[in-house]
Amino acid sequence: MLRTNSRTIRVRKLVVCFMLVVACGVSSANAQSFPNRPVQIIVPSSPAGITDIAARVLAERLSRLWARQVVVENRPGGGGSIAVGTITRATPDGYTLLMSTNAELALNPVINPNTKYDFRKDFVPLAMVTNNPMLVVANSATPYKSLADVIADAKSKPGHLAWASPGVGTWNHMTGEWLFSALGLKLTHVPYRGGGPAGTAIAGGEVSLGVVAISSALPHVQSGRMRVLALTTEKRSKFDPSWPTIAETAVPGFNSTQWVGLYAPAGIDAALRDKITADVVASLAEPETRARFETAGVEVIGADGAAALKQLEKDSTIATEVSRTANIRVE
Repeated sequence: MLRTNSRTIRVRKLVVCFMLVVACGVSSANAQSFPNRPVQIIVPSSPAGITDIAARVLAERLSRLWARQVVVENRPGGGGSIAVGTITRATPDGYTLLMSTNAELALNPVINPNTKYDFRKDFVPLAMVTNNPMLVVANSATPYKSLADVIADAKSKPGHLAWASPGVGTWNHMTGEWLFSALGLKLTHVPYRGGGPAGTAIAGGEVSLGVVAISSALPHVQSGRMRVLALTTEKRSKFDPSWPTIAETAVPGFNSTQWVGLYAPAGIDAALRDKITADVVASLAEPETRARFETAGVEVIGADGAAALKQLEKDSTIATEVSRTANIRVE
């Protein structure tokens, strides 16, 4: 009887091992054959913003690498929840991906109690794609030549100045509220649907000031319709070292940046995850790709999903602290 039981246990172990080997083989085969149809990248903002730029440049490179079409679909609105919600309901087969900033995943759940997703449970980070430092800018027709000019005017007439951002719940929104709160200023926030529309509004004079990414500001700065007042990162930018930082001119130690990452729905096969990550990182390392991004005022990161998850945890901590201090809340 004991021999029979022992033999049965050995047989069961062999069957389990065989099934695991088969499963690994199928998983590897699926990853190697991916993709065999078009891939969709969902973007939670309007065209011409930092996320859209990152998605379209990367989609072009991956389409060439995979010999399959990679389509970018913009789904703005709801502070990113519309697009992000699409991914949480998608099949985790690699054919529906999310290109998102750290704001949608690390900030929104902190400031909006109605957020129904958690980056730790609902997504698998694939790569950190780009870093996008922000600028405090002014319409060139305004008298503001520096951040000090804005501070003086805002203090003399509290509440009369308005500033634009790419939308409620964006990292720009948090950064602006953080800055003005630290300076003790009261300004009216005017949200737009993306960095492109926000930049256009500032350049066109709809709003005097704004906090936008370099990529959204650069065309208007080059055309002379927008003036750079300060950079939000602690170090000066290689795009223009003459831009002063907020840390230098107004709030010592101030440092805020936004970055764009690529994500898959939770449950994606590990081999497929690794393949997509490797292909994305390789595409971002190409000189032509880097040149495309740098022309748009964007810095390439090209790190893997583990690095993205680690940074999201840090950003979530920052968002929690800043939202409490600056009283940022979305109902």
